[in-house]
Amino acid sequence: MAYYIQGILIVFVEAVCCILFFGVFSERRYTKRPVVLLLNCLTVLAIILSVFLLDDHLIAKVFVIVPLVSVLMAVSMKLKLWKAVAISLLFFGALGAIDIIFYLLMSSVRDLLVTMDPDITINASLFTALSKLVDFWVVIWLRKHLSKSAAEKNITDSEWIRFMVFPIFTLTLIIAMMGDSGAVKDPDLERIYMLFSIGLVVINLAAFYLLCDIVKRERRIHEDDLFREKVKNQAEMYKSVYDNYELQRKRAHEYKNQIMCMEALLRKKEYGELEKYITEIGGKLTDTDSNINTNNTLIDAIVNTKYREMEERGILLVMKFNEMADLWVEDSDIVVILSNLLNNAIEASEKCEQKTVKLKLMKESDEIIISVRNTYNGEIVKEGEEIRTLKADKEEHGLGIKNILESVEKYGGSYSINYDDKEFVFSICIPKH
Repeated sequence: MAYYIQGILIVFVEAVCCILFFGVFSERRYTKRPVVLLLNCLTVLAIILSVFLLDDHLIAKVFVIVPLVSVLMAVSMKLKLWKAVAISLLFFGALGAIDIIFYLLMSSVRDLLVTMDPDITINASLFTALSKLVDFWVVIWLRKHLSKSAAEKNITDSEWIRFMVFPIFTLTLIIAMMGDSGAVKDPDLERIYMLFSIGLVVINLAAFYLLCDIVKRERRIHEDDLFREKVKNQAEMYKSVYDNYELQRKRAHEYKNQIMCMEALLRKKEYGELEKYITEIGGKLTDTDSNINTNNTLIDAIVNTKYREMEERGILLVMKFNEMADLWVEDSDIVVILSNLLNNAIEASEKCEQKTVKLKLMKESDEIIISVRNTYNGEIVKEGEEIRTLKADKEEHGLGIKNILESVEKYGGSYSINYDDKEFVFSICIPKH
């Protein structure tokens, strides 16, 4: 019974490694977990049955397993059948090569130990478990460096290092059991060693899948945070547009009353009072009129709203812009880019003695240039390629930056971040095509 359990576990590990190996070269065709689980189970079951039913027929086993796995993987993955056949041959060829290497290694070690102690024996099952662990390591290395899967790409180096505790611990235990196996004469204890070592390899597989699931969940949570940040920015800007509309509606009502008043003064020929009244309301018009007009309603709403906010906070806004009508960038992305850039600039410059924000908006024939330069009073810390600041809410700041970059990359644009000890500059270029 133990022999069959050992065989099933070994083939199970090989089947899972096969599925992981295919993931190096292609993405899954289906994303729903029940469908993925069903196809994976069918693949594992097909490999196990083929191995045991054709145990004594190596050639027949190859001619059955390779086509069977190729068809199942062509259904599971976004692969053409001939590519699936090529990958199957590559995997089982590599698997056989590793097994042969470990067989030769085991023979060499056994011959060496026998020359030292003729009575010593080596548990071959432990070498088999070690070879399956190496199979797993090779596949994981390939997935880390070559995989198209988003899960592996989002696993950080520190997470990989923590995960490697499992295979290193497994390797240590298997080597320790190999060193002790020569002194073990009880067949039952040998079977326990064998089952325990194979079980450790299975645990490594489970730990890897658990790590990928955790990373996928964190990715979904992060994407939800980014979406909420976008919605928040858009809601704030739409409220600003609505407030501007309400302000214009009130002004229209005021203008009507003012015109009626001027008509009354004209009829009475009270020209002195009329001149005085026009001067008075003219000053109010200057104070309440939109200060910035780029000929783009949305940009005007954003920039004028932020301009009034800067005035209230004592921040000087310096602008350079040209005609911004008929942009090829969606309104939602304009909101994300401008709102986040100006919000970050306002918060950073507000902490300085010299509060200044310089905004450049230029539309050329083939590109849009957006640049925000602001004074700041804080140390810039970079973690890898990410900018970290001394803002109170670092996580929210990071989301804003990521939303900006996502919108820029959507149009094949580029960006640059530069800073010295006084000014921070974020520049964006979005091509037309």
